[in-house]
Amino acid sequence: PQPSESAGRSPEPEDTTAPGRDVLAAAPLVPGGPHRIVLADAESASPAWFEGARPDAVEPPGRAYFDRVVAEPRPGALPPSLASQVGREVVLYGPEGPVCRGRTGALVIVGLLHATDDELVDHLLADRPHRFEDDGRRMRLPPPDRRRLAFAEAPKVVAAPVVDLRGDCTGALWARAADLPPPLVARPTPDPADEARQRFLDTDDFRNALAYAVEGVPDPTRDAIVAEMRASVRAVGWASDDGHLFADTVTYEGDVTCGAIGPDAPVWVRRSGTPWTKLANYTRVLAVFDAERDGRIEALLESRFDHEGHVLLSLDPAGGTPTVRVDASVAFLGCPC
Repeated sequence: PQPSESAGRSPEPEDTTAPGRDVLAAAPLVPGGPHRIVLADAESASPAWFEGARPDAVEPPGRAYFDRVVAEPRPGALPPSLASQVGREVVLYGPEGPVCRGRTGALVIVGLLHATDDELVDHLLADRPHRFEDDGRRMRLPPPDRRRLAFAEAPKVVAAPVVDLRGDCTGALWARAADLPPPLVARPTPDPADEARQRFLDTDDFRNALAYAVEGVPDPTRDAIVAEMRASVRAVGWASDDGHLFADTVTYEGDVTCGAIGPDAPVWVRRSGTPWTKLANYTRVLAVFDAERDGRIEALLESRFDHEGHVLLSLDPAGGTPTVRVDASVAFLGCPC
């Protein structure tokens, strides 16, 4: 029998991206570092895509800690739905609209992990008998070991660097392909309704945090802390240029402390006219928009304790719990306090 035409070829990599969805319809940037667009997050990626990848850099360079480990994928490891995105023209958006343009370069794999070498080694040895004594000096792994171990432990995303940038990209948060219709972007405006802000002030989360912050503190310092924390609750309405109100959000923007408001401060969000939803794992709302102009609103949030980790949510038209569209959270190995 004649050999088949595909004999000797490697099997095509499994495509686990959402069928029928353009990965550049709305995609957050990798938090920190050069502009890179997240095409597939750790949840949607196949582990096989990362096999044989060569980690060649940690970022930021020359620091005791790192946030990102960048690797070159093995040739042929990524499915056509991702590999075909190279060279595509994109528009980058900030909180209030487009800020610059560029095109997608050769794809990379980015491990998102915030840690020091000490924390990484302690994490790897946590379930094994070991002796690790703190002599007051930070452990520094050889660079190849640091890259390899950190990459193995980090949640990974497939990302497209943005090259040939045109315009001022300051404040860029997310991207959309230039060949798609422009999105409807909502801009933050002060929410005139005190009801939204008061709702946050009346929650058990805020009251418990307030009690923790002032415990044992004498007046008048106590009064000053209360006033400062109340003033740090911010209500925002997100509206398009035509005045259509997309959503309302309430966040706490004051100083954070462990056991008080910071780590446990929820974001309250709602599509206009629907019930409020409490999101416990986020700290700030960065952008609100309707990518496809289909009435399904997207919100880009900063995730809790994730060192600028970004998560793109779709808000339920009926006001239910939002769904995660892309998760670019940065894993954290150290003590959060």
